[in-house]
Order: sequence, then C-alpha cells, then structure tokens
Amino acid sequence: MTDLIRGLRRSLGEVDQILSGEREPVREVIHDGYIVVEIKENGETIWKLSDAIKQLKSTNWTGVETPAEFFRITREILGQTQRAMADICGVSVRTYEEWEIDTRPIGARSAGKGFLINLMASEPNAVVRVARKPPKVGFMV
Repeated sequence: MTDLIRGLRRSLGEVDQILSGEREPVREVIHDGYIVVEIKENGETIWKLSDAIKQLKSTNWTGVETPAEFFRITREILGQTQRAMADICGVSVRTYEEWEIDTRPIGARSAGKGFLINLMASEPNAVVRVARKPPKVGFMV
C-alpha cells in the first residue's frame, strides 16, 4: 500500500472520529452560504470576515491598475473563494472568474466598473450584508 493511500485512510478515520464526537476538529471554517465568516483553530478564532472587511476598507488602492487586480486582491483580503465572491457580487462564478482574469468587462448589471469597485472598496460590509440577505425588489439592474 502506498503512503498516499495510507494517509488517505488515516484522514478518513479522523473524519469519522470528528463526526462521531470522539475527536475535536483542529480547524473549523464557519460559512454563511458560500461566504466564509470565521476560521477557528483549536477552538480559537484566527480569522473573521469583519476584521478582513476593516482591512479592506483601509487598503490603499492607488497602485491597483486594473479591475482584475482589484477583484483578485479584494478576494484575497476577504479570504473568499471565487464562488463566494460571485455570490457577494451577485454574478455567476464564471463571470467573476472572467473579471479576475480581465476577460470580461464589468457590465450594466453591476452598474459599471467604477461603481462596483468603489462600493466594494469603500463599503465592503454593506456589499457582504446584501449578499447574505438580498433585498426583495421587483426588478434587476
């Protein structure tokens, strides 16, 4: 048996122990939908979305030259996957991926490149809050 298979079996055994309550997980990632809101290690919080939002608000964006850079850096600061960022922005995962590699312009649905970028940079908490609980409106922009 290879080391890879032995390691996989050991990991699956640990998962069984965690699920049965025999063992505590070392790392716990807490989600709200697809959005990561907190990470704990050994029961202690090591990362919170609210802290990342504060960091995002205090980031100096003057060196960022393209929307793709902005979206990639924002996602990294917020500690999110592309899928979570797509939820936050209200677009498909494919659209968000294309924004990050600069192959798709940011269109009218997001009210234009400048608006979305400025909103995310200045009010990331509001953007995340709306992503968690979108308002019920009868139209789409």
